Amino acid sequence: MITTPISAVVPIACTFLITIPASDERREPTLKDVISAARLMDALPELDFVMSLFLPKDVNQKIYDRYQMEVMLNNTIKPIVYVTPDFEGCKAAVEMCEAVAGDVAEFRRKPFAACYINVTSGLVANQESLLHGANIVHDVGFMDSGLQGSLQLLVMANEFIGFLRAATRGVPVDGKRLALDMVAELGPTGDYLQHPHTMSHVREPFYSDLMHKGVFAQWEKQAGIR
Repeated sequence: MITTPISAVVPIACTFLITIPASDERREPTLKDVISAARLMDALPELDFVMSLFLPKDVNQKIYDRYQMEVMLNNTIKPIVYVTPDFEGCKAAVEMCEAVAGDVAEFRRKPFAACYINVTSGLVANQESLLHGANIVHDVGFMDSGLQGSLQLLVMANEFIGFLRAATRGVPVDGKRLALDMVAELGPTGDYLQHPHTMSHVREPFYSDLMHKGVFAQWEKQAGIR
């Protein structure tokens, strides 16, 4: 189980896909959409593992989970968390992972997939799970109460998760970052923003390459919206 302070994944459930701005439509997803989502999640640095964002409608619905697992195994190198509607689906997923790993022993030695199971009414979390503190933070890319998924929202969420991780990991306090020599040099009224020390450390906590940080006029000009 992944137990990083803030783990971000995209679970299975979405039965619709929103395609803004490509065609501005809301449609049922296909297996190709599952592939696109898996590849995108694999590339997004703040997502720790991968789950199928969409439920593909162009495959046999009795074994849709097998198609999802095959797609994820072929399109990501990150750990996989999968969901299946029955025990046979879980067995099939494990067998697929064993084939990828090389054999049963190797998959047991280095497990890279886990089955996601919700606690339903009448059941409780077992003692080991509670003691371990196992957790999964998910629903990244979900809209419409989990009925609709968005690749664009995946990218946005990746940025937000990066900011949250930077805010919660704390600030290193050492001689290099306190920069007392710079404080003595510039004093209370100096220009700290353009100092080389600031420029060399400004991207350390989290620096988004996606969001524009200028004023509206700069963004408007660079985006070419007028």
